[in-house]
Amino acid sequence: ALSASDLFDTPGDSRAPHIGVHLSLVSFTAVGVNFRATAMSRRAYGLDTSAVLASALPVVLVGILLFAAGWRELHRHRLALRKQRRDSQAALLLKSQVVMAAAGLGALAVWALHALEPGVSIDSRGWGGRCLAPEAMAHGVFAAVLAAAMFVWRPSEATGGSYAVVPSDVDGEAIGAAMG
Repeated sequence: ALSASDLFDTPGDSRAPHIGVHLSLVSFTAVGVNFRATAMSRRAYGLDTSAVLASALPVVLVGILLFAAGWRELHRHRLALRKQRRDSQAALLLKSQVVMAAAGLGALAVWALHALEPGVSIDSRGWGGRCLAPEAMAHGVFAAVLAAAMFVWRPSEATGGSYAVVPSDVDGEAIGAAMG
């Protein structure tokens, strides 16, 4: 008999992406496109706020489920690292959870600005500035979260990376530069 774990677990390679993650992301994208189309077309068709909020509900629900799954995995890995006394890596995952929480709050703010955009009416005069505000905020939140994640995961002892160049034992050339 086929069980849910057969659908969502990848046999043989625990590092391979799971189909459940892919299905969740595709679902989030699909409901996100529907919400954005509804939010953007409310000016042209005179949709009221309740119609926009109704189209936003699936985005929020799927987003919360994805957030909870990501949070749970980070927490699970962080606890496993603490049991192994790998405190610097555990601290790194805690910082990642803080960045994730900021991303979640930013996403809710962007959603609220899209869904509850003040001053929207059927009158199309002056709508251009209001249309840009949610988009600009979305890009700003993305840039801030990306910068924070890049700072947290910069090369360090905790991430296992550095900027040092490791000499190679292989002689040869790589695009005209001598190696070895």
